[in-house]
Amino acid sequence: MEAKLAEYVNRLKDAAGDNLRSVVLFGSAVSGEFCEGYSDLNILCLLERAGAADLAQMHSAVNWWIEEGNRAPLLFKFDELARAAGLFALEMLDIKTNHRVLFGPDWLENFQLPQHLHGVQTGRELHLERLKLRQAVLAKRESVAAIASWTGADPSGFEAILDYREGKRTRRQIDVEASLHSYLEFVEIAVNDFDRRLAERR
Repeated sequence: MEAKLAEYVNRLKDAAGDNLRSVVLFGSAVSGEFCEGYSDLNILCLLERAGAADLAQMHSAVNWWIEEGNRAPLLFKFDELARAAGLFALEMLDIKTNHRVLFGPDWLENFQLPQHLHGVQTGRELHLERLKLRQAVLAKRESVAAIASWTGADPSGFEAILDYREGKRTRRQIDVEASLHSYLEFVEIAVNDFDRRLAERR
């Protein structure tokens, strides 16, 4: 990891020249939660300029990094980052808490974060997760209905579980043993039908 990071920093410096102000490593590689082969090496580059020509100069270095299996870096000018901190207060707090400077000064040490916006972003994230959960439930119902239509399997076990999760039925209104039997039978039929269709295509 260290050799790869050093190589990347050198490539960025060669490509961007004096436009590159700072290169920061953040995330799991700094917090101690990094898992080789699974975790990403997260990089933030602070630039003096970020016009089309400036970004084009960095293309070769960034492309090399991506081809090595990493995500493209976050590219910011300082004034942009200061404004973005108000929109992504939680993410910026995490970066400030867990970061390592690979090149340039440690500007994060004295970087001011808008503390009053943490609660706003937390509320937004919770509302987004609730919407995603609702979308997932709807999608699952549609999937169950489609599989039941294709295979003739009884979807009542899945429906009982979804109804319980959505508060449409109480625990006493569900026959747990019958629902479990229906659930397992549905999965068995669906898997067997999938295997049959797959075999027919070979």
